[in-house]
Amino acid sequence: MSGLRISVMVLAAIIIAGFLGYTMIQEINAFRSLKIELVDASITRIGLTSCDLSLKLRLTNPVRHDTPLLWIDSYSIYINENYVGAGKLPPVKVPASSTIYETTTISMEYAKIAGGLAEAIMRGEVKITIKGELKAKILFNLIPASTTFNTTYHIH
Repeated sequence: MSGLRISVMVLAAIIIAGFLGYTMIQEINAFRSLKIELVDASITRIGLTSCDLSLKLRLTNPVRHDTPLLWIDSYSIYINENYVGAGKLPPVKVPASSTIYETTTISMEYAKIAGGLAEAIMRGEVKITIKGELKAKILFNLIPASTTFNTTYHIH
């Protein structure tokens, strides 16, 4: 009888370990496959010393498993290679085989964006780049994971 109990316990441990391993591999795959793209940018407020820039991000999960909870503590924003500010993305999940859109707004001081705007006038285009680190916790929020990203949007 005790041999049967041990066999059942070993089988249960193997099933649980298999489930945890499968879940971890699927979450890692969804996290690594996620595509982040800047798809729109617009000025939403113009003040005396600053303006607000609204950025629309498209997050696409091409795999058949939901992403773990994702977030960005801080990303840097550049206009024509000139740093203009930073933003963040609150926690979000991207369902399997789907796309979601997240909009974030940053306030930019005119003094910081002067170089980028001068270059935009000379070039005739505005290039907005976002660089940051995407973070997540895999396997029931136990294992931290991160990856860098870089996306650019052109306004002609």
